[in-house]
Amino acid sequence: LWAGPTRLTVAGFFFWNSGTKEQRSQLGLLRSLLFTILQQYQELIPVVLPWLWAKRYSEALDPFTHHPQEVLPLSKLMEAFSNLLKQNTVSMKLCLFIDGLDEYDGDHSSIAELFVSIAMSPNVKVCVSSRPLLEFEDCFTSFPDLRLQDLTVGDIRNYVNDNLRVSQRY
Repeated sequence: LWAGPTRLTVAGFFFWNSGTKEQRSQLGLLRSLLFTILQQYQELIPVVLPWLWAKRYSEALDPFTHHPQEVLPLSKLMEAFSNLLKQNTVSMKLCLFIDGLDEYDGDHSSIAELFVSIAMSPNVKVCVSSRPLLEFEDCFTSFPDLRLQDLTVGDIRNYVNDNLRVSQRY
């Protein structure tokens, strides 16, 4: 209902502290989200990444010269994501699912504030999941929340009573 007739685009990211540096970083988050979204809206690449588009265009005019791949720094990815949220070239609603926010390898307050600012866009909905951390509880206090453990406590109790109590090992 929220998207109405506007095309809904869904993108997600899972922070994983046992994974690579990019799997637990803001750099990896933004690269993944931008890739997922721009893969579906390739016409937005020149709008979201104008400096990179211009560079690639000029390199295409000189095909005989080797052009090394470039890894965009966090500042450029932040700028690109901001461009994506502000663009009005393509009408879209964006829904982001971010899991494992507590496994982010950085300042938890700053990543929480990033998602609060993203969620302020009228065309974006954000769903984040995390173990309970004070930084997130403080930052997300005005947003709806769901504590899964409160909904499953009865099921967990039943499982323990039915399966673990009868085991001699427990």
